[in-house]
Order: sequence, then C-alpha cells, then structure tokens
Amino acid sequence: MSAEWVLVKSNAEHDKTFFDPKTIGIYEKYRKVWVLVNFATPTQMGTDNAMSKSTYYKFDCKDSRYAVVAELFSSEPGGGGKVLKNVSESEDKWMSASKGSTLHSALELVCAK
Repeated sequence: MSAEWVLVKSNAEHDKTFFDPKTIGIYEKYRKVWVLVNFATPTQMGTDNAMSKSTYYKFDCKDSRYAVVAELFSSEPGGGGKVLKNVSESEDKWMSASKGSTLHSALELVCAK
C-alpha cells in the first residue's frame, strides 16, 4: 500500500510538509497520523545527510496539542532510501501547536477528517 501524501505547508526555507490521510487513526479522543517533511537542504545526521523526516504524531484535537510517537530520518526525499535515525517515544510528551505553525495546520487538517 503506497502513501497518498497531501501538502500541508511549505516554509520559508522551502521545506515541504505533507500528511497521509490514509494513515489517520482515531484512538479514544486522539488522532494518529504520519507526517512527512522533505528538507530543501540536507540535515546532518552523524556522517550522513537526511533529506526527509517521517513522524508518527498523536494529535489532541480539542486542546490543539501533539505528541511524537515515532520519528524516522531518511537519506532520500519522501521517506525513501536508508533510515539514518529511528526514534520511538515511550510516553507522551505533549506540546502545544502554535497557531500559524506548520504543525497547527497539520492538526487542523487531520482533525477535520
């Protein structure tokens, strides 16, 4: 099954953020979804350069906050190539999604589904 990435936003640095609506899951009062960032400029990861980051987020639609469940940095755009770093969070570390931010835009799109 392939991803169907939908553009959320491009920032001033020309990084592009997408989400995959096919991955939206509703768990109790939260929504979980994969969000992809394609970096315009490579991000240094040790001796390698990451060109993308795929993050599995948990969104609290009511309180406009999010927690990172897992994060993968990849050597190619679109989450392709070699996985350079894989981070999993064992507990929720909630952060506020500030209005106007890319994550707030993603939260609004996901919560509207």
